[in-house]
Amino acid sequence: LERHPTNHSLPQAAVLSNGGVAEAVYNIFLEETNDVSVPMDAALKAWFQGLQKTGIEGNNSSSSSHPQVLAASKYLEAGIQANLAWGVLNYEQDRSDRLIKASDYAKKALAVYDTTDDTVLGKEGLPRVLSIVASCYHQADSAVTAEGLFQSAIDRNSLAGANSTLTLLQIREAYLEYAKLCSQWEKREGDAKKLTEEANAINESLPPNWQGKSGLYGSLWFWTPGEML
Repeated sequence: LERHPTNHSLPQAAVLSNGGVAEAVYNIFLEETNDVSVPMDAALKAWFQGLQKTGIEGNNSSSSSHPQVLAASKYLEAGIQANLAWGVLNYEQDRSDRLIKASDYAKKALAVYDTTDDTVLGKEGLPRVLSIVASCYHQADSAVTAEGLFQSAIDRNSLAGANSTLTLLQIREAYLEYAKLCSQWEKREGDAKKLTEEANAINESLPPNWQGKSGLYGSLWFWTPGEML
């Protein structure tokens, strides 16, 4: 970024978003290998700081008015909001307003897709956002609403680029979270098993280095500063 300064803060938002993912992935690794609970404070802080950098409306630079840059800023905002929701929902258990706060982040993330021209970047990141919104409804004991959202999250026919690695990671996670919902639903154990098998099939179709990775990886932004100048 020092070599490629820009007139807006979008590259900084992408750096902070990816930094938050790196922090979260490392924390998950520590938990899985050491059987300990690791706070997500550093990841949440990075995402919150990144969120403050996503807004480019009112910027006078010519690049900020480019349709692709405008769409990228919105989808990056949605991705960060979704990651904040995921972090609060799963790692802020001591917060009395945990579900309210997570739901607020998740709903704001989903609202971005209602206000952004999807002809520019498609529905980038939508499966993960839908899955996290569904998880909020699941934890709020609104199973029917959660199921409808999970079904939308795994609907590959409505997504451009649905077979990309990052999108498949998001869809796989949605299948697994949907399976959790069904496993807690009376007489839906069979559905839970089928959904888990679908998730496993997606996992086997992924490149070897991506197999078994969390859907969190699906929120990574691969970019160069020149793309946002």
